Amino acid sequence: MKPKQIFSVAHFLFGGILFLILLLLCSTARFLPKRLNPNDTRSKMAASESISSVLLDPTEDLGDEYIQKITFLGESTTYGLWHYGVLRGGKTSEQVWTGATVQNGKVCCAGTLSLSPSITSTKLFYPATGEALTLSEALQRKKPEILVITLGLNNGASYYTEDMFKQCYRMLIQSVKSSSPETVILVQSIFPVAKSCMIGAYTPERIRLCNTWLCDLALEYDLGYLDTASALSDAEGYLKPEYDNGGDGIHLNREGLLEVLRYIRTHGYLEEA
Repeated sequence: MKPKQIFSVAHFLFGGILFLILLLLCSTARFLPKRLNPNDTRSKMAASESISSVLLDPTEDLGDEYIQKITFLGESTTYGLWHYGVLRGGKTSEQVWTGATVQNGKVCCAGTLSLSPSITSTKLFYPATGEALTLSEALQRKKPEILVITLGLNNGASYYTEDMFKQCYRMLIQSVKSSSPETVILVQSIFPVAKSCMIGAYTPERIRLCNTWLCDLALEYDLGYLDTASALSDAEGYLKPEYDNGGDGIHLNREGLLEVLRYIRTHGYLEEA
């Protein structure tokens, strides 16, 4: 083979390899978490419009009697309600549902739960009896008057695409509707994280984006949306220092959880006359 021919073949091979690399990068980018551009006015306007259309309006303080009507379903940020004993009954409260685990042959509360494609088959710790039940089983057992759902930080804010996030939530919402049709479903915002948060994927921009997806779902299913994040966030979108428990930058302290309950009490769900 002549030198000129060798040169042409080498260029051809190099070009083919470069094309394959670019194709792979483009394909991978489709599955990376989407982020809001802080300077994108259109993104901000769309998010604002989505939130305002489903936001629960301010009400008078409905008091602890209203909180007593609620069952809280969520991840470890919700588990804090039980851990800090801020609900009536303290650590004997049966209002908090998170995941179940087994230790030494005994069913225990895992203290967390993740949004996932298996959310409807995941076992929850049912505090009234200490059993491990699926969401459907727990709903049929208790028939909550109001269910406040706070999920999406685990998995969702880390790496889920919009389609995956919404698909998992739709499964969850549809399970509630079919298992306990009279239960009022309220979707609560993902809480902000502190600047000291140890998980780099949990940024204010990413959490705000996931919360707009929650608003979309609330609009789709005609549900109320609790924008609790607005009461917990500073001007930059991070968790206010006075509400940080001083650990991993994700979990609220007692004062933060009391602020969550205050927001829920003053943005109550009121049945139409």
